[in-house]
Amino acid sequence: MVFKPRTQLLHCYFFLSYLAVMTLCTGCLDKATLADPLTVIFCLLTLTSYSLAYLIPAFSITMACNHLLGLLKKKATLFGTFTIAVLAISTTSGTLIALYADQQIYHLFGFHFNSFVVNLITTSGGISSMGGSGEANITYGLIGASFVALQTGFYLLVGYLNRRLVRAI
Repeated sequence: MVFKPRTQLLHCYFFLSYLAVMTLCTGCLDKATLADPLTVIFCLLTLTSYSLAYLIPAFSITMACNHLLGLLKKKATLFGTFTIAVLAISTTSGTLIALYADQQIYHLFGFHFNSFVVNLITTSGGISSMGGSGEANITYGLIGASFVALQTGFYLLVGYLNRRLVRAI
């Protein structure tokens, strides 16, 4: 895949990832009281802008590496394309997993991810002291794997549609 089509593929992929982040972030609106139209507009603007802000690190890292590979070789190698795909999927999946974890922490404890949570996770026996079990770890592992599968599906779908459109033109 040459540099320009890969960049277009990444733009489409990140748009789908943006929609996924925005969907996940709608769970944060449950505390908002939508009393009047201005509040609704404010909540929608907050939802769209925060979702975009959450994806900026993943987008920046992936696109910077994509451009670096584009400068090194005009024709992208299979290794370069695979590397960019893995980078895009892992960074966007990490974003979704972090947002989901923060949302769950907020629902459980009433506060967002902070140093207390880091201490709880990193201390041996910290999670089990809060009633966590092996089954809970498996459940959250499966949820994390489903986010990776979702992002992989997005990437494969965009790649498939990109190839179909190139053939049609």
